[in-house]
Parts: sequence; structure tokens; C-alpha cells
Amino acid sequence: MNRFPNLFRIEAEKTCSIASRYNSPLQSFSGCWRWSRNLISDVERSEWSDFLSLLNPLKLSCSEDKWCWIGGSASMFSVAAVKCFLRSNVDFSSNYVFKWSKWVPKKVNILAWRAQMGRIATVDALARRNCFNGDESCVLCGDGQETADHLFRSCAVASEVWFLVSRWCKISPIFAFSLEDLLEVHDFSGLGGKAKDILKGIVMVGWWCIWKARNDRRFSNKYSSAASIVQDIKALGYLWYSNRSKDREVSWENWFSFSFM
Repeated sequence: MNRFPNLFRIEAEKTCSIASRYNSPLQSFSGCWRWSRNLISDVERSEWSDFLSLLNPLKLSCSEDKWCWIGGSASMFSVAAVKCFLRSNVDFSSNYVFKWSKWVPKKVNILAWRAQMGRIATVDALARRNCFNGDESCVLCGDGQETADHLFRSCAVASEVWFLVSRWCKISPIFAFSLEDLLEVHDFSGLGGKAKDILKGIVMVGWWCIWKARNDRRFSNKYSSAASIVQDIKALGYLWYSNRSKDREVSWENWFSFSFM
């Protein structure tokens, strides 16, 4: 009716279905149309030609219709098959694989995971969504646009935090060219065993404390120095590690001096 109005106009039975005009013995749609007259105009003939081009490839049968999964090699539908089908044309080779820390809370892992992808509510992210139209400079250092990369890595306050953390953990000064470098600093710190796993979590706790200091400054006008942020990292880190890890006998003295021999 909508696509071929001229053919529909001369059809005698307006409520018929396409299947009712199928000639089963001939396996075609020819000879079963109940038109009030023959085709006379070029427009009608053109519609008829287009109509047949759609119908001729179709083959109808008397069996019932059924759903078939054609998205993969397996004939059975499964959620795993859908995932493989959706990912078949996507290249994930350059994506960073985030590795969670077991002893820090989920909220800290999620913050670090989202920050690495640039999906936290920094000023630049809000501005891209037309949710912010004020000063976009970093509230911690006042220099540079507030992005996730700047806030956790290149900010002057963050840089001092990582320097103090490196002195506390007795490793070389931390220099990172990306957020991924910060998340992997434990692999190149020279530490091993328990200390290496602790440093991995400490970096994430550092992100949490820097983000908290940023929120306090932006929303409560409360300034936090790099030294106070590091103190929060030590305190929260000890609280979470001593209660969430298998090594619950760790003392504050060993934690404060970073002695895990």
C-alpha cells in the first residue's frame, strides 16, 4: 500500500497477504494477482517490475516459521556467541588492559579504571557534555586544563605527591608520561613479592586521595598540600591493606617505614 500504491489501487482484495498470492505448484508469485484491470500505465509497470524484483528471490514453504541463529559457526544461540559476533570486526589490540588490585576497595579500582579511560567528571569531560562553562584550569595547581591525565600525573601537586610516595616506598623517583605508566610503575620499581603488590595498590589509593583533594578544593574551598595528601595515602592504605589483604598482621611501624621483608 505504501511502497506500491498504484498496484494496491487495482487490487480487488485489499486485505490479502503476500503469501495468499503465492503459486505453490509454480513456486512463484505469477498468475495469482486479482487486479480489477490490466496494467496500463508506465508507472504501474515500473512498480510491478520493482515488486517482482523483491518477490522472485523468495521461496515460501508450508512449514512453520522459526528463528535461526546465523551470527556464528555454532547453530545454537548463546550470549558468548553474541559477544564474539559483536567483537568480530573490532580491533582491541591497542586497548589498555586494566588490572585491578585485590586489597583496595572496589570504589578505588573503579575510579582508577574510569580515570584511565578519561571517563570521570573532570572539567574537560563536563565541558564536552555542555555541563560546565566556568574556569577549566586545575584547582590544585592553577596551571593547565583539568583533565584526568593532568590531575593525576602532570599537575604540580600530583608530581610532588608521587615524589614523596617514591621516597616513602624507597624506589627511584616516579616519572610517568601517561596514566598507564603510573598504573604499571610497580612492574619497573625493582620491588618484588609483597612490596610490589602493595605499591600497585598505593598508586590507586593515591589517585583516590588526589581526587578527594580536588573535590574538597572545588566544592568546599579546602586546600590540601601534597604532604597532607601523602599522609592520607599512608593512613587509608594501611587501613585497607590491614583489613582487606591476607597479611593482616602488618604493623603500622612496618607500613610507615615500608618494610616488608
